Amino acid sequence: MVSLMIDVLRSNPDASCLFYSMDDSREAIVNRMLAHLADKKINEVRFKLEDPPEKIKLDTAYAQLTKWFQEGRLDIREATAYLTMSRIQSEIQMHENRDKLVVLIDGIYNVPVDNDSGSIREENIDRASQVKQLVKLFHIPVIATAEFRKQGRGESSNQQKDRSIHDIMETGKYGYNADLIILLTPKDKDNYHNQDEPIIVADFGKNKLESFRGKMEFKFIRAKSVMLPVAGSKSNP
Repeated sequence: MVSLMIDVLRSNPDASCLFYSMDDSREAIVNRMLAHLADKKINEVRFKLEDPPEKIKLDTAYAQLTKWFQEGRLDIREATAYLTMSRIQSEIQMHENRDKLVVLIDGIYNVPVDNDSGSIREENIDRASQVKQLVKLFHIPVIATAEFRKQGRGESSNQQKDRSIHDIMETGKYGYNADLIILLTPKDKDNYHNQDEPIIVADFGKNKLESFRGKMEFKFIRAKSVMLPVAGSKSNP
């Protein structure tokens, strides 16, 4: 999500990003952005650098981040007791650059719904419809992430089957309402947690934005929290 946000800000000089982090603190997101911009490890940007050339890189990253904040092009919100889907809608409606706004919600399942819908499935249906409403009402892209938190029957934590678009469909209306769904899976599941730079397979399970319905591979650099595309990995069945 951080990589996507930086790409939007760099490639669209008139665009603004409103980032909701439901899992990590605002400080954590800022550190990831600095690591990405300065091409440094996250632990390195948290402490004072002594090497002058490396310090210049980090200072340049700080300056870029500060510029985006001051221009009103970047706003990072962390989860609070008052954040709900209706609150997100109100903040979008009041945004100064609403017509050129990109909204990113990291951890959509953790955003509280305004009504007590009852079951988790009903809450997800409500959440999905409200996200779709944001897109239709304001004509803006909304990008969200979610995790599969349940194992399938007969699966152990280390031997889970590959997830598909059908798993998204079963959790509510996300699969029905979304224009694009990308499923991220480690290429080497058994060794994923022990690898510093594991390969992640991105499966375009649904894509109404263009004709591509294949897979891409990304290298996940843990120390920098950056995903880089693997050259030549895009395939179109």
